[in-house]
Amino acid sequence: MGNSNSSNKISAQDKAILDMKVQRDKLHQYQKRIRVITDRETEIARECLRKENKSGALLALRRKKYQESLLQKTDQQLAQLETLTSDVEFAQVQKDVVFGLQQGTSVLKEIHKEMGGLDKVEMIMGESAEARAYQEEINDMLGGKMSNQDEDDVEDELEAMEREANALQNHVYEPIDFSAITTLNEAEPQSGAKIVQKTWMERMDQEPELNSDADEQLLMHIPFTGQIRLHSILLRTSTTSHAPMTLKLYLNREDLDFSTATSLPPTQTLELAQSNEIQEIGVKRALFNTVRSLDLFFEDNWGSGEEDVTKVSYLGFKGEWMKLSREPVNFIYEAAANPGDHKMASGVGEKLGSDVGGAGGRDGV
Repeated sequence: MGNSNSSNKISAQDKAILDMKVQRDKLHQYQKRIRVITDRETEIARECLRKENKSGALLALRRKKYQESLLQKTDQQLAQLETLTSDVEFAQVQKDVVFGLQQGTSVLKEIHKEMGGLDKVEMIMGESAEARAYQEEINDMLGGKMSNQDEDDVEDELEAMEREANALQNHVYEPIDFSAITTLNEAEPQSGAKIVQKTWMERMDQEPELNSDADEQLLMHIPFTGQIRLHSILLRTSTTSHAPMTLKLYLNREDLDFSTATSLPPTQTLELAQSNEIQEIGVKRALFNTVRSLDLFFEDNWGSGEEDVTKVSYLGFKGEWMKLSREPVNFIYEAAANPGDHKMASGVGEKLGSDVGGAGGRDGV
C-alpha cells in the first residue's frame, strides 16, 4: 500500500511540467486573442500608406512585430524548459523552471499593459494630442526592446506592402459588372468571369483558370458600371504553348461573335508573352477614354496551330473611372403657360399692372 501511495504521489518535477504546459496553453490562447489586434495593425499600416503616412505604417508594423516575437520567444523558451525538465535531473533546472514560469506570466501582463487593446491600435492613425503622445510613447518603448533582426523584418514587410500599394494604384475592379461577363468557347461555364473576379491578392493562384474548349480561341465580353479610361491590361498566363499570343480589343460592342471579331478591325491588337508573372500591357489611351464595355478576342496561342487549348489564370485592368447615372432625366414642357400655376410674390402683380397702365394705372384714366 505504501509503495502504491508513493507511486501515485505527484512530484515537484511533475507539477513543474504541468505548470509549464498550462502556461503555454495560456500563451497560445492569448496569441489567438491578439490575432484580431495584429490583423487590425496590418490593415492600419495599409491605410496609413494610402494616406502617405509612412511613419504611421511603420509604427503599426513595429507594434505588431513586437507582440508576435515576444509571444513566440516565450513559447519557445517554455518548450525548451519542458524538455529539459523531462530529460535531466529536476534539481539542476528547478531555478530555470521557476524563472520561466514567472517570465511567461510577466509577458502576458507586459503586452496587455504596454500595448492595450483595439482602442489603442486605432490611436496609431489619430492626429489628436493624446494620439500623438501615445505614438511617441510606443516608438520610444519599442526602440529599446526590438532586436535588429526584428527591425529588419519590419522594414522588409513595409517595403512589400508599399510594392503592393503601388501595384494597386489605378486598379479597376469595383466598376466591373461581374454578373454580366460572358465568355465564348470556355470549357467550364463562368470560368472567364471567375478569373476576372480574382482580387489582386489572388492573382498568382492557379485556380480558377480559364481554358478554351473546341479550339484555341476565346472571346470575352466585359461590361462596366462606370465609364473607364483604360490604361493597361493585366494578364497572367504561362510559359507553355497554352499561353495566348494575340489579343484583339474591341471597344463598346454588344454584337460580337467569333465571325464578326475575325472580320472586324479591332480597336487595338496586343502581342502577348509567355510568362508565369503578371504582364501589364499598355493600351493606346487616346483610343480607350470612354470604355463602357470591352471585348477581348484571344485569337491564337503559342502552339503554332498544334495546341487547341488556350489558358488564362488572371485578367485585370488599370485605369480611371467615373460612375454612370442610369436614372432618366425628366423634362416638363408647357405649350402655354397657365397663370394660375405660377404664383407671384406679394405685391409683384399689382406693381406690374400699375406700370402697364402708366403712372396712374387704371385710377389715372
